Amino acid sequence: MRYESRGDFRSAIDDTKNVVYNRLRANATVRYRDTFKIFIEGLDAREWTHNAPERRQDDDFDLHQAYISVDQMFGTGLRAKLGRQTISYGRKRMLAAPTWGNKIRSFDAATVGWRGGSWDSDVFFGSPIIYESGFNTPNDEEQLTGLYNTWHMNAKTSLDVYAIRKERPLPALAGVGRERDRYTTGIRLAAKTSAGTAVDAEAAYQFGDEGDSEVKAYALACRIDQSFDVVGKPRLGVEVNVASGDSNPEDNTARTFIPPYQATHGPYGIIDFFRWQNLREVALFGSVEVSPDLVIKPELHAYWLDQVEGGWFSTSGGTLRAADDPKASTYAGAEVSLVTQYRINTHASLSGGYSLFLPGDAADDISDENAVHYGYAQISYQL
Repeated sequence: MRYESRGDFRSAIDDTKNVVYNRLRANATVRYRDTFKIFIEGLDAREWTHNAPERRQDDDFDLHQAYISVDQMFGTGLRAKLGRQTISYGRKRMLAAPTWGNKIRSFDAATVGWRGGSWDSDVFFGSPIIYESGFNTPNDEEQLTGLYNTWHMNAKTSLDVYAIRKERPLPALAGVGRERDRYTTGIRLAAKTSAGTAVDAEAAYQFGDEGDSEVKAYALACRIDQSFDVVGKPRLGVEVNVASGDSNPEDNTARTFIPPYQATHGPYGIIDFFRWQNLREVALFGSVEVSPDLVIKPELHAYWLDQVEGGWFSTSGGTLRAADDPKASTYAGAEVSLVTQYRINTHASLSGGYSLFLPGDAADDISDENAVHYGYAQISYQL
């Protein structure tokens, strides 16, 4: 259960937030040795709002996951999973099953993989599930296909190489149907040293078709953090994120990078005004363990739009500022936040966060606020 509060940001619409979310998940597993598993999970989502627009995060108890998985098929590293399932890889910049919103993303999909030696590979295809008033069903008009490989170079270093295809229809133009067919290829390196330094770097390129336009887009990310083996186990780090925008939406070349199915809360701040799309970001972050059960995490983020002519997109993909609004500055603002996490016992935990967002010049035409305040408090319980 989580309570969230946020002040109004956009002048044209009411986006004040005073909401209580509640989510219940119940699951059951049947196993045969270490090779065969049947898993089924139901999800019930509730939302209560007060003087705020509804967030559409309600869904009566429904099927969230139901799959059969087989490992070590025929005595080899071959594995398969068939049915309703979540799909998540790497740092979740591309494919994730985000748990921040009440509605957790899942797919009716098939996954076939291989694990052997230092390699771990998956091939998958499927359609995302639509949350609706009746039984949740897949969106057959939207297709995900992909290949994700991980090379475990050693105990502390891994290299991911992936290729993802996302197909979905676009709104018809002049009565003519159109389609978004994007391919995302990328590489990610994650490494740690014995001195406590961790590096996570990722680069991706997109091509394909966006209606009548040819897709040419890219994204880059690099995160470096250092942990210290002293009292409180402090960590300090810096992260840089870049995702291309489109400086000329009318030239039949779509240059805006769009992550296929990314996480919907972070890593671009906790107020969720940004995602890896037409973005340039620099972030400083840290953490300290006040006690074995209490962790405090401060963060500082600065944001720019990659292209001033491009749109400004929230973490869920919503448009905060239209792409055709001319602006003189790409600076969108800065966020200062603090998150605390407290483990009550092995079953229950508390967390809370506060964020102060200071809008930049790129927000002048959409917001009258000098600052936006956001906070939340959450309790989780797991049997």
